[in-house]
Amino acid sequence: MPEDVPILTIQSFKLIVPIFAVLISISAFNVFLDAEFGVHFPQLIEELFRPLVLASDSLAAVLISILICQLLWFMGIHGALIITGIMNPFWMSNLLENQTALEAGGQVLPHIYLPAFWDFFCFDRRGRFNTTLGLSCD
Repeated sequence: MPEDVPILTIQSFKLIVPIFAVLISISAFNVFLDAEFGVHFPQLIEELFRPLVLASDSLAAVLISILICQLLWFMGIHGALIITGIMNPFWMSNLLENQTALEAGGQVLPHIYLPAFWDFFCFDRRGRFNTTLGLSCD
Protein backbone atom coordinates (compact mmCIF):
# COMPACT_ATOMS: atom_id res chain seq x y z
CA MET A 1 0.00 0.00 0.00
CA PRO A 2 1.13 3.58 -0.51
CA GLU A 3 2.89 5.40 2.32
CA ASP A 4 0.08 7.95 2.77
CA VAL A 5 -2.47 5.27 3.79
CA PRO A 6 -3.20 5.48 7.54
CA ILE A 7 -1.86 2.67 9.70
CA LEU A 8 -5.33 1.73 10.99
CA THR A 9 -6.54 1.20 7.43
CA ILE A 10 -3.56 -1.03 6.69
CA GLN A 11 -4.21 -3.05 9.84
CA SER A 12 -7.87 -3.51 8.96
CA PHE A 13 -6.90 -4.87 5.54
CA LYS A 14 -4.45 -7.26 7.20
CA LEU A 15 -7.35 -8.66 9.24
CA ILE A 16 -9.36 -9.64 6.15
CA VAL A 17 -7.36 -12.85 5.58
CA PRO A 18 -7.84 -14.26 9.12
CA ILE A 19 -11.53 -13.36 9.03
CA PHE A 20 -12.01 -15.25 5.78
CA ALA A 21 -10.01 -18.19 7.16
CA VAL A 22 -12.35 -18.41 10.15
CA LEU A 23 -15.45 -18.03 7.97
CA ILE A 24 -14.32 -20.73 5.54
CA SER A 25 -13.36 -23.17 8.32
CA ILE A 26 -16.65 -22.72 10.19
CA SER A 27 -18.61 -23.03 6.94
CA ALA A 28 -16.74 -26.23 6.05
CA PHE A 29 -17.42 -27.60 9.54
CA ASN A 30 -21.11 -26.73 9.17
CA VAL A 31 -21.28 -28.50 5.78
CA PHE A 32 -19.58 -31.55 7.33
CA LEU A 33 -22.05 -31.62 10.24
CA ASP A 34 -24.99 -31.28 7.86
CA ALA A 35 -23.76 -34.04 5.53
CA GLU A 36 -22.74 -36.54 8.21
CA PHE A 37 -25.18 -35.94 11.04
CA GLY A 38 -27.99 -33.83 9.56
CA VAL A 39 -27.53 -31.06 12.09
CA HIS A 40 -26.31 -27.48 11.71
CA PHE A 41 -23.70 -25.84 13.93
CA PRO A 42 -26.14 -23.48 15.74
CA GLN A 43 -28.42 -26.44 16.52
CA LEU A 44 -25.45 -28.31 17.96
CA ILE A 45 -24.55 -25.38 20.19
CA GLU A 46 -28.19 -25.08 21.29
CA GLU A 47 -28.32 -28.77 22.21
CA LEU A 48 -25.05 -28.54 24.12
CA PHE A 49 -26.38 -25.67 26.24
CA ARG A 50 -29.89 -27.10 26.70
CA PRO A 51 -29.10 -28.63 30.13
CA LEU A 52 -27.83 -25.24 31.32
CA VAL A 53 -31.01 -23.57 30.09
CA LEU A 54 -33.10 -26.11 32.00
CA ALA A 55 -30.97 -25.73 35.12
CA SER A 56 -31.24 -21.93 35.00
CA ASP A 57 -34.91 -22.18 35.95
CA SER A 58 -34.32 -23.70 39.37
CA LEU A 59 -34.15 -22.34 42.87
CA ALA A 60 -30.60 -23.63 43.19
CA ALA A 61 -29.51 -21.57 40.17
CA VAL A 62 -31.09 -18.44 41.62
CA LEU A 63 -29.47 -18.97 45.01
CA ILE A 64 -26.06 -19.66 43.47
CA SER A 65 -26.43 -16.57 41.27
CA ILE A 66 -27.26 -14.42 44.29
CA LEU A 67 -24.35 -15.87 46.26
CA ILE A 68 -21.88 -15.23 43.44
CA CYS A 69 -23.31 -11.75 42.94
CA GLN A 70 -22.84 -10.89 46.61
CA LEU A 71 -19.30 -12.31 46.62
CA LEU A 72 -18.45 -10.19 43.60
CA TRP A 73 -19.86 -7.10 45.33
CA PHE A 74 -17.72 -7.94 48.37
CA MET A 75 -14.63 -7.98 46.13
CA GLY A 76 -15.56 -4.62 44.60
CA ILE A 77 -16.96 -5.91 41.30
CA HIS A 78 -20.46 -4.99 40.07
CA GLY A 79 -21.93 -8.42 40.76
CA ALA A 80 -25.42 -7.83 39.38
CA LEU A 81 -24.01 -6.64 36.08
CA ILE A 82 -21.79 -9.72 35.73
CA ILE A 83 -24.48 -12.23 36.72
CA THR A 84 -27.20 -10.72 34.54
CA GLY A 85 -24.79 -10.71 31.61
CA ILE A 86 -24.23 -14.42 32.09
CA MET A 87 -27.82 -15.39 32.89
CA ASN A 88 -29.66 -13.21 30.33
CA PRO A 89 -29.34 -15.67 27.41
CA PHE A 90 -30.85 -18.41 29.57
CA TRP A 91 -33.56 -16.14 30.92
CA MET A 92 -34.50 -14.93 27.44
CA SER A 93 -34.89 -18.51 26.26
CA ASN A 94 -37.18 -19.21 29.22
CA LEU A 95 -39.07 -15.97 28.58
CA LEU A 96 -39.64 -17.02 24.97
CA GLU A 97 -41.04 -20.37 26.13
CA ASN A 98 -43.37 -18.52 28.53
CA GLN A 99 -44.55 -16.30 25.68
CA THR A 100 -45.22 -19.34 23.49
CA ALA A 101 -47.18 -21.02 26.31
CA LEU A 102 -49.19 -17.84 26.92
CA GLU A 103 -50.04 -17.49 23.22
CA ALA A 104 -51.15 -21.14 23.18
CA GLY A 105 -53.67 -20.30 25.89
CA GLY A 106 -51.86 -21.87 28.81
CA GLN A 107 -52.90 -20.67 32.23
CA VAL A 108 -49.73 -21.83 33.97
CA LEU A 109 -46.46 -20.56 32.58
CA PRO A 110 -43.59 -23.07 32.63
CA HIS A 111 -40.83 -20.79 33.97
CA ILE A 112 -40.70 -18.62 37.09
CA TYR A 113 -37.11 -17.42 37.38
CA LEU A 114 -36.89 -14.73 34.71
CA PRO A 115 -35.33 -11.24 34.56
CA ALA A 116 -38.37 -9.74 36.29
CA PHE A 117 -37.92 -12.15 39.20
CA TRP A 118 -34.27 -11.14 39.49
CA ASP A 119 -35.06 -7.41 39.22
CA PHE A 120 -38.00 -7.18 41.59
CA PHE A 121 -37.62 -10.00 44.11
CA CYS A 122 -33.86 -10.46 44.36
CA PHE A 123 -32.46 -7.00 43.67
CA ASP A 124 -33.87 -3.58 43.23
CA ARG A 125 -32.71 -1.33 40.42
CA ARG A 126 -29.82 0.05 42.48
CA GLY A 127 -28.26 -3.39 43.00
CA ARG A 128 -29.22 -3.83 46.64
CA PHE A 129 -30.31 -7.23 47.88
CA ASN A 130 -33.99 -7.22 48.79
CA THR A 131 -35.10 -9.11 51.83
CA THR A 132 -38.38 -10.49 50.54
CA LEU A 133 -38.47 -13.44 52.94
CA GLY A 134 -40.79 -11.47 55.21
CA LEU A 135 -43.25 -11.00 52.36
CA SER A 136 -43.28 -14.70 51.56
CA CYS A 137 -44.01 -15.67 55.19
CA ASP A 138 -47.36 -13.85 55.38
